[in-house]
Amino acid sequence: MLESFLKKIHVKNRAKFIDFYGYECPVYFRSVIQEVINIRNNFGVFDLFHMSRFFIYKDNNFSNLGRVLSVKLDSIKLYSNKGRARYCLILNECGNISEDVVIYDYFDKILVVGNAVNRQKNTKLFSELGLNFQDVSEKLLMIAIQGPDSYKVMKDILNKDFNDVYFYEYIIDQGIIFSRTGYTGEDGFEIYADKDILFSIVEKIISSYGEVLCGLGARDTLRIEVGLPLYGNEIDEDTNPLEANLLWAVNVERNFKKNKVLKYFIVNNSRRIPRKGEKIYYEFNANPMEIGFITSGTFSPVLDKPVGMLYLYDDFYSNMNLENIKFKDIEISIQDNPAIKAKYYKKWKT
Repeated sequence: MLESFLKKIHVKNRAKFIDFYGYECPVYFRSVIQEVINIRNNFGVFDLFHMSRFFIYKDNNFSNLGRVLSVKLDSIKLYSNKGRARYCLILNECGNISEDVVIYDYFDKILVVGNAVNRQKNTKLFSELGLNFQDVSEKLLMIAIQGPDSYKVMKDILNKDFNDVYFYEYIIDQGIIFSRTGYTGEDGFEIYADKDILFSIVEKIISSYGEVLCGLGARDTLRIEVGLPLYGNEIDEDTNPLEANLLWAVNVERNFKKNKVLKYFIVNNSRRIPRKGEKIYYEFNANPMEIGFITSGTFSPVLDKPVGMLYLYDDFYSNMNLENIKFKDIEISIQDNPAIKAKYYKKWKT
């Protein structure tokens, strides 16, 4: 397994590790529940060394990348010293989701940040497209500082004012990316730099604020609470952007057919957590009919009940009485919106 550049700090802070697609990642430090609550109320720090990072250079066959992206290449731009990061999808030949990524512009190249599970697949795809690219996953590393107090922490530790950097904006300062992004539903930042710089930043934060490290368990719970999709759960090679409620991340001409619809759920009468892959049934004249499946489930420390996401097959959805949907012995409440509303730092529209 690949070890993190923060392994020494992880061990010192009593991390519990798991094998995450070949990466030794901390799943929690204190407890998942405590880490989630701290991020919702204050802040926490994540080690994201496991995510894939590629530089793709704007020469030779760079335009070929546009054949697979869900956004137009000319919409990925860096203006002066501040840029607009783009969340977008890599689509396969069927229009389904091969990967979801965040893209940053460097003028002469772009940085593509994706999932650990798809690192080799993306390498193969970029080669097939004839792109001039470099896998910098083990050179340009990343951490995330997430939560309502993250701005204060950034200002205290880095002595920088990010007040005019809004959600999905970033600045590049001496080769370091400071990005107001994250996958928790809270205000926060992701920082991309070499291992020595990030190690120093994490040490300073711990020295000033104490036990603030968080693991993959909290990260997964946080993103489920606010309805953020995860590759391999809500999105995959058999799911298209229309089905996954991700048309907002598409500005190219593609036709999508909807065979299922992504919804959210809350369990009100039980503490049992529905898990990925488990089936959903509809009671029709006392006969159960399979009408969907769970993609993600967790226990929400904020709501004190299980929540999650599921797909309902489109053939049934429009004709169902949602009150008759059951999961084994549990009654689940189907929602159009996630259990918790995201709270990002956005610029007011004028």
